Amino acid sequence: MIKVFFDNNCPVCRREVSLYKKLSEKTDIQWFDVSSNNQYLKEINKTKQECLKVLHVIDNNGNIQTAVDAFIVIWSQCRYFKLIVFIFKIPYSKKLADYLYKLYANYRYSKLYCRN
Repeated sequence: MIKVFFDNNCPVCRREVSLYKKLSEKTDIQWFDVSSNNQYLKEINKTKQECLKVLHVIDNNGNIQTAVDAFIVIWSQCRYFKLIVFIFKIPYSKKLADYLYKLYANYRYSKLYCRN
């Protein structure tokens, strides 16, 4: 069973997860909002800050995947997104995606949680 730990406080994340839920209805994915429930953090053994900064997934093998690797796990279960998984097998495409995701994730986190 795939377990997704996401930030429901983030409008972009919320819309994305809503779409993924619709496209993966017939799969066995559990969705956990770490922005409002600290109990979920015990299962993944991560801090709230870590889980709010980047997407975390426990894959079918029980391994924790983060960032783009976490998206790949989700996309592999969603109609219409399986092609994207194939694209990340092209050399350097995943490295570029990882870099861009980390830039965006840091920006998003600072806007939502680091206000003065």
